Amino acid sequence: MGISLQQGWQQLSDIPVLCLELGQQHCVVSLYGSHVLRYFDGSCERLWLSDTATWTNAAAIRGGIPICWPWFGPYPQSQVTPATALPNHGLVRNRLWNLVGFDITESSVQATLAIVVSDIPWHHSNVTLRCHVTLNNEGLSVCLQSDQELMQQAALHSYFSVTSLADASVSGLSSQYSDKVNQSQETAHHGQCRFIGEIDRIYPNTADTLTLNTGTTWQLHQDGHDASVVWNPGEHKGSNAKDIQQQWPEFICVETAQLNWQPKGLKLTQQIPKL
Repeated sequence: MGISLQQGWQQLSDIPVLCLELGQQHCVVSLYGSHVLRYFDGSCERLWLSDTATWTNAAAIRGGIPICWPWFGPYPQSQVTPATALPNHGLVRNRLWNLVGFDITESSVQATLAIVVSDIPWHHSNVTLRCHVTLNNEGLSVCLQSDQELMQQAALHSYFSVTSLADASVSGLSSQYSDKVNQSQETAHHGQCRFIGEIDRIYPNTADTLTLNTGTTWQLHQDGHDASVVWNPGEHKGSNAKDIQQQWPEFICVETAQLNWQPKGLKLTQQIPKL
């Protein structure tokens, strides 16, 4: 039980990471991006991380739980036009965060990381973003929080390991969704997503609990969201992505997201139960 700091984890040599342990549970969090790289729940690995993931040259790490903030996807053209091109999914997943607090009890281990961001193009003051990563007797919880009200989007972009992509599914979704592959609005009354070909969907107003089949059926809990995003690149795009290639059938992404543009604070939580 406890928290330790070390340099380097797997092929991500020299990356600074925190290792959280509670009983048989293990979690690895990179200070680069406040990015959860691993969650071992005592019986199996729950997250997928690319064998070729890198963090050099400001690369975003492929796999685990990346943080998207203060925008999701391409830079929003509805906001202030920036002087230079900005990366997909925001500003914080390729920057170093600071460990600002920790708490260890008999039943939980929590680390709090934070970053101060001063270069949001449409917001002219500093914003502090915090990420609370908690192991407890129920499993892993990740909470992204900012008390300042501003125009912001956020997502916990989780990559979950699957034993068979053809058998994987997500259910409990809303009946309507935005299909980013076909650039269309679709309706699926059964509220289930299966992974046939490329999948890139935004489901608005999803429930607090989704049911995932990743080889075992379990429930993903989320809070503070207004949408869920479901993604897998499929064979063509996956095989042509240098940090995915032939690993594309090994994961599904189910993201807890806050996507509506309106001035507000942020408290976005995703909970992964032990199996």
